[in-house]
Amino acid sequence: MLAQYERLVLKFGEMENKINMRNKIKMTEIKSRILVIDGDELLGECICSSLSNHNYDVYLATDELNALSFSRKERFDLIILDFDLPDNSGEKILKKMRSKGVAAPIIVMDRYNDPYGIVKIINIGGDDCISKPFDLDELCERVNAVKKHILHS
Repeated sequence: MLAQYERLVLKFGEMENKINMRNKIKMTEIKSRILVIDGDELLGECICSSLSNHNYDVYLATDELNALSFSRKERFDLIILDFDLPDNSGEKILKKMRSKGVAAPIIVMDRYNDPYGIVKIINIGGDDCISKPFDLDELCERVNAVKKHILHS
């Protein structure tokens, strides 16, 4: 009787492992959803195109109103935010998103390579910062790194 029970436990454990492996594979196959917020529509479209080529599901907002609307209605796995939007709305968007409970990691694009500016961005809710101008491959690698971090946490 004990031997039968042990075989059942082993069989159940094997089935559980197979299910967990299938779920991990499905998690990596799901396209991550990214919101790009950039006042420069041309640059925003270039970023979206590059990320789409890396198999991400990407949306573009070009102003504060659209960005906040998207973030309220949709769930994103990552947000890329231009801090230098017109009327300094990049900072307002970041603060509003965090105050409304948006938990997605936010990579902030900033034109200054200033350590104090980066500290400020992180203190108000940014998770990473990339200085403009930047290489699109570098941005894609940062996005990939955030995705890996999310999958392993």
